[in-house]
Amino acid sequence: KKPDNSACTANQECTSNNCYNNTCRPSTWSCDTTANCTLNHFCNTSNTCQAKWNCDTNCDGINDTYQENACTPCNCITGQTQDCPLQQGVCAGAQQTCTQGVWDICDYGSDYSETEICGDNLDNNCNGEIDEGCTTCTPNTEINSTHYCDANGNIQEKETDDIACGANYMCVSGNCVSVVDCESGITTNVNKKCHKTCSQSNKCKPIGWECDTYLDCESGPKFSCKSEDSSFYCGTDNKCHAVVVKTIFSTHSNGLEKKVYYSYQKVYVKGYGFEPNKKVTIYIVTDNNAWVNGTEIQQFSMVNPINVTTDSEGNIPNTLIWTLPHWYEIYKISKKGTTPFDIVVDENQDGKYEIGEAVNGLTSFGFKVDPVWAADKKGDSKDDFKQGEKIYINGDGLAVNDTNITLYIIP
Repeated sequence: KKPDNSACTANQECTSNNCYNNTCRPSTWSCDTTANCTLNHFCNTSNTCQAKWNCDTNCDGINDTYQENACTPCNCITGQTQDCPLQQGVCAGAQQTCTQGVWDICDYGSDYSETEICGDNLDNNCNGEIDEGCTTCTPNTEINSTHYCDANGNIQEKETDDIACGANYMCVSGNCVSVVDCESGITTNVNKKCHKTCSQSNKCKPIGWECDTYLDCESGPKFSCKSEDSSFYCGTDNKCHAVVVKTIFSTHSNGLEKKVYYSYQKVYVKGYGFEPNKKVTIYIVTDNNAWVNGTEIQQFSMVNPINVTTDSEGNIPNTLIWTLPHWYEIYKISKKGTTPFDIVVDENQDGKYEIGEAVNGLTSFGFKVDPVWAADKKGDSKDDFKQGEKIYINGDGLAVNDTNITLYIIP
């Protein structure tokens, strides 16, 4: 009989009794390529068919691939989360997420530091101690843009606007000034001038903030306080605020002003003169010609208010606020043939109108929705028609003087 690797035509010719593909092979041989093996098996280095490993290659908890090499174990399941090792100080609540079977690196935030940062009154290295190893601060001095050292050598957080203060370094704005509370206790003389007889105290104010010596008085349960050039007003917080010329108006998509709309058109708004980089809420309300300080803003039920952030120059960018439905849907709520609306900018987002906040339609209306509707022969609005019945079109608020218009019926 022939030894291994000899040419053969039958098993009995080989000492191994295994003539494989016309060559004597060891008795254990069953393949020379994976193609010789059944499904989900491969030809290994010993030339025997071996079952492939069924592996979870994306670590989502489901075996998805048969492969010749052993499976790489998953340390975690994709999408799984767990607490990061450090959970004290600024690291509290930090979590890491599993991606492709590997835990992501923990992100402890911008305040985290492997070594403690002195003077910020935080546990930066997450060991449970605040400002450990730091020397005592110098009393009555500024530490940084957010903290100062008080008279007792303790680190304190700076105060924001309208909070009591004792020195400029205690304020975020760096401006601690004497202010006047505009309360009902202000007395009035015959010349309608309000004297500063109400309380005075030092409070944090924006840089450049001023308050006039005398304030004009107006009637009402609370005085409206304005300087002689009408540059101040008294807010609902009983404090004087500078009046800024603010404007909000309805527009086309190209930003040009637009006052009249029809069914299915898009209403955009645009404005300027506001505080830069500030989030405000814009409301669409049914026309109101009696806006007074403290009026609740009643949003029209068919459109939601939107939050917009002004740009660095105090402008409200051209923003889509309402895609109009069919006019009749508005009519069913407003009960008005031509429905006028006001646009209100709620700057402090308290749901109330205060003097100085912008209204497009303070004494008139901001924009209106004019109707074109399906009607019966009399011109009355009609929704449902039978086969063979005549459909009439009616409308108002359209172009005048025999202007030709095109009407479409769209399913």
